Amino acid sequence: MKQMLKMYKNKFKLIQLLFLISSLYFLTSFEPYSFFTIIKDTLFADYQKIQILELDAVLTSSLIFYILICIYSKVSGEFSRLILFLVLYDSFETFKGWSENYFTHIIYLAFALYLLFNFSPKRIEFKDLIYKNWFNYFFIFLIVLFKTPPFTSGWSPSEWFKIARGYFGIFVGRNEHSAFMTPNSPRSFLYDFVTGGIINLLGIEFGYFLIKFFSILLVSYALYKLLNSLNLGVLEQLLVLSIFVLNQDLIGGNVVIGIFEDDRFATAFSLLAISSWLTNRYKQYSIFTLLSIFTHIQIGLFWFGFVSVFELFKRNKLYLKHIRNILLFSLPVIIPTANEFLFGKNELVYAFNKTSSWVYAFIFQAYHVAPFEVDGIVFNDFLLRNWSRGFTNVLIFCLVSIYLYKFTKNEKLKYFVVFFTLYFPTALLLLFLDSKLSNPGQLSSLFLFRYDTVFYLIILSLCVSNLRNKLDPSLITIYVLIISVGLINVYSSQASKYNSIDQKLQSTEKVLEQLNPEFILIEPNVELYTGSIEFRTNIPTYVSQKYITNSLSNFPEWYEKLELRGRFFQGECELFFDKNLEYFLGRENNTIKCGELIYPNGDYSIFKIPEMKGFNLPTFNSSCEYTKEEGEKILIEERIKSNLNFKIETIYEESILDCSGKIIGTNLDQGLFIDQEIEKIVLVVDK
Repeated sequence: MKQMLKMYKNKFKLIQLLFLISSLYFLTSFEPYSFFTIIKDTLFADYQKIQILELDAVLTSSLIFYILICIYSKVSGEFSRLILFLVLYDSFETFKGWSENYFTHIIYLAFALYLLFNFSPKRIEFKDLIYKNWFNYFFIFLIVLFKTPPFTSGWSPSEWFKIARGYFGIFVGRNEHSAFMTPNSPRSFLYDFVTGGIINLLGIEFGYFLIKFFSILLVSYALYKLLNSLNLGVLEQLLVLSIFVLNQDLIGGNVVIGIFEDDRFATAFSLLAISSWLTNRYKQYSIFTLLSIFTHIQIGLFWFGFVSVFELFKRNKLYLKHIRNILLFSLPVIIPTANEFLFGKNELVYAFNKTSSWVYAFIFQAYHVAPFEVDGIVFNDFLLRNWSRGFTNVLIFCLVSIYLYKFTKNEKLKYFVVFFTLYFPTALLLLFLDSKLSNPGQLSSLFLFRYDTVFYLIILSLCVSNLRNKLDPSLITIYVLIISVGLINVYSSQASKYNSIDQKLQSTEKVLEQLNPEFILIEPNVELYTGSIEFRTNIPTYVSQKYITNSLSNFPEWYEKLELRGRFFQGECELFFDKNLEYFLGRENNTIKCGELIYPNGDYSIFKIPEMKGFNLPTFNSSCEYTKEEGEKILIEERIKSNLNFKIETIYEESILDCSGKIIGTNLDQGLFIDQEIEKIVLVVDK
């Protein structure tokens, strides 16, 4: 009898296994209507310019099947394990992209299946785990360390830009040919002053190491304090971070762990402020809030406003004192920022015939701020996937937040889940309305999704906290170890990548220092990792797409420089003849004929521009600025200086312009480079 029951039980387990595997298949891969296909083809039909799916028989049956999965999982008690398996399997897509070690891939999948089939080892109770606080922090530090680019001089492109902003803007100064043209803003004053000052005082290499090491310590400590304030045990904390580190945002592409930038520092200070607030340490809260505001005012003020709304509704008189102090000490940053935001110029970018805010939001930062189609722009597949995933994440976590509300006892944490549920759908609505305005881009430029990483981390922590009695510590340990192996692999691959690139660049930089040109151009296809050149050689690099200005007032100037460089590398070599350009940097197999290869070095080769005798034609066309005699005098002087032989003729024409006796045009294009190939210049004078 026992044997028969055992056989029946095993048979039932086999049925369960087959059902769960088929469920996974339907969720991810079933054709024509997998779960993900349904989401893509209904919620995001507008992006793809397709008709929303009709509820035909196949679609209806698919939806019924997913409902049955949920019902079965709930009834059979397999729901949580299935969901955790799906999370692990989804994270595997990220994990396998990190590593080329297929043996590790097999181990990861084996672990995921092991978890799904409930082959559980002896359970260990959380209360049996004895640990020290420093031990806990050490493990968090390691996770942050191995997710962060390595300690090399091969910085990420964003790091070069953000450091240069303070270094050149405050301490060294810029010239007209510098790629670092962003004016220093009060929005990030503290970050610019400290990082720029450290580099100026200690040099690039040691300064970089010091800033990077401090950023890792700060982010680790901020995560440690926040998770402790949420009363998570050591394994719970490591589980949360192991999930969080794989994907740190819900929507908008923001991160906390990784490269150091002003918003990362500000977010870390905000996490410390939030953890202090959750534990009622208001003095510490005020200090960290001020540090966040002075590092990145938008992030700091958001979390200050978030906390203040709660405390004012609670009529906390003690908090009123801290509000006054924070606002008072923040005025040196708030006032100029408000003036810049309210009265700053939103210039027209002529290439697009759109305002700077439009170009900034919907062309250069669409990945972070623009989830909706604007002015007929249809996003590419990458953007579509990013925002499709983002919408789905917001929807799911809103539902999770509603669920958590019932089980969350702490009023402050209840406020978190309520605020999240209201804020992000509202932000999406506001951005949708912004996309339909006659002059869109103002709201989008505010980066309304910048704060999702913190909400995501806290809600994820609350989920783990509510499941603490259902989690198997031994399985969590294995999972954390697998993620750690993946992070170590990422660290080593990044170290190899950045170091090899940097070694090549440094050899190119040594040659450039010997040549000592006034400035250089860098081919757009290879500029991503060339931020060190202007730092280490003090040779301006003219413009960089990565070093996008955050000031709308000089946005048109930045874009004009970007466009000129692009046209040069498309073959319009004459554009820089009057700017004393001598060298440019590009790929060794560069096909344009604007220069001669003098230093081959792969993607970072140096080309010399042949000496060109000539000048750019003055702005005669329709300017009505010069008389016939003045125009002839200018051309004769330039002809002698350049040793050219072109003829000068004059014709008279009637025009609608009030330019009697003045030059209104020539037989050549305005600004054309005049060299030995030009035989004649005809001045057109108004009768």
